[in-house]
Amino acid sequence: MKTSSTFSILLWADFSRVKDNQASLYARITVNGKRAVISLKRKVLISDWDVHKNRAKGTSQKSRILNSYLDETYNHLFNSYRDLMAGNKLITAQAIKARYLGKDENNHSILDIIAYHNEDMKGKLKRGTQKNYYTTQSCKKRI
Repeated sequence: MKTSSTFSILLWADFSRVKDNQASLYARITVNGKRAVISLKRKVLISDWDVHKNRAKGTSQKSRILNSYLDETYNHLFNSYRDLMAGNKLITAQAIKARYLGKDENNHSILDIIAYHNEDMKGKLKRGTQKNYYTTQSCKKRI
């Protein structure tokens, strides 16, 4: 059975929290109807924002810099999604947000966890301990 998933990125200005005639900018990631929101820590004048294009209006240097930042953010979010796809990781809005923010080191595959466990146990067992363990276990089974 073939499954499909949805993925979208929306860059938007929040006009419900306008302060000093400026609105905060956010990025919304949606995967299969589940959302994650990231504050872009930028503000834009309400009069300089094009609601239909979700970009700053005009060709002033300030507008071009903001639009360039929005493009970079969009590309970084999309690349985070592609990295998760390439790594056969679970793709959720929160996982993409974590990858974008650089907080996804805790998301390991089961093979990573097994490899870590095996390396960790090598240092904890003394020479001959493993042999004695299996010997005592096999002796218990006989009794």
